[in-house]
Amino acid sequence: MYGYVVDFIDVYYQQWHWPAFNIADSAISVGAVMLLIDALRRPAD
Repeated sequence: MYGYVVDFIDVYYQQWHWPAFNIADSAISVGAVMLLIDALRRPAD
């Protein structure tokens, strides 16, 4: 649609500003944490 990938999100609301973050890096971090949680919750065979 834009001809490029939207990678960073920068959020503003009136005078409030949330720090910009990278969606791809955030998704990798969340996935890694989910894998660790899954590995720790599995019963030992």
